[in-house]
Amino acid sequence: MTEDELVGMLIFHRIPFVHWGKGSAKRVEDLLAEANAGEIKLDVSDGKLKRTVRSIGAILYHQDGDRQLVLHEEKQVFDDGRSRRRTLETSLGEKILPNESVYDALARALKEELGFVDELKVEPGATILKTEESKSYPGLLTAYEILTSRVEIPDHLFKPEGYVVRDGDKTVYFVWR
Repeated sequence: MTEDELVGMLIFHRIPFVHWGKGSAKRVEDLLAEANAGEIKLDVSDGKLKRTVRSIGAILYHQDGDRQLVLHEEKQVFDDGRSRRRTLETSLGEKILPNESVYDALARALKEELGFVDELKVEPGATILKTEESKSYPGLLTAYEILTSRVEIPDHLFKPEGYVVRDGDKTVYFVWR
């Protein structure tokens, strides 16, 4: 898909994309990259343009004596100075690529987001299904299928101060609670 084709779809379906790329919203170019990488699908349902996302959601925890700590994304800071805080049901998430297994997507997310390459204890969790207006692309209806897992972080990977991760055009801050 080209950018002109995507913009044409957005205009036809009256999606107010002119404010994208400001505040916490992503840009049209980001949606195009997601679509062309196969990370999302764009289709029309009941006359409305809909973005469909299939992803993994990992709840990362560390057992610290009697306390169980859970990792949370605190914020994202973009290179252009914008920042956003998201309220996620999981510690981190990653879109599942075409022909990628849930386990492979989880392993890729742990490596890309936190640099973890060790085999970790993973417990499959629930599947979260929801449809709502996208916070990343305001005005665009998005259907989410999030396959969750609980992942135990062992002592040798545990950083009590949390993690700071560089991810493309942004820096992501994770903290333990």
